[in-house]
Amino acid sequence: MSLFEGLEDPMSRPLADRMRPKDLDGYIGQKHLLAEGKPLRQSITNG
Repeated sequence: MSLFEGLEDPMSRPLADRMRPKDLDGYIGQKHLLAEGKPLRQSITNG
């Protein structure tokens, strides 16, 4: 048995970590800020 054996199981991660959007399109209700061509989205994607 390894110290890190249970880390591969996705259900062992916290709920907030599992539900967090993986990309900008996963954010709901923020289209006025994150739509294509908006300044905030451009600054995030351009780094």
